Amino acid sequence: MNTARPESAEREPTNVEELLDREEACAIGAIAGALERVGEDLFEATELRTRIREYPLLAMGLAASVGFVAAPLTLGLLKRAASLSASAGLPGSLPSGTLPELLKSSLRGVRAPL
Repeated sequence: MNTARPESAEREPTNVEELLDREEACAIGAIAGALERVGEDLFEATELRTRIREYPLLAMGLAASVGFVAAPLTLGLLKRAASLSASAGLPGSLPSGTLPELLKSSLRGVRAPL
């Protein structure tokens, strides 16, 4: 813990106001230092690159599980958006049943060669 006093702390305060001013300056300095350390620690805790380098298998598993959960949600949202736009009669909207065919064709296009 940093208990460094400002330069004016070398001499003893002569009254209560000087003592309170000195203690206020010390408290402000301590709070500023603590907040700076908290910011640095928070940055280090959320640094994804170092975590991925340290734990690559865990990162890959987490990414796969997020994709496993997010894929059905995303497809559900896309289907809902397509059905809403088709039912609203918006120009350029897709007819019903077109979205699955578009997804299948896009997946066939990105299929890796064996």
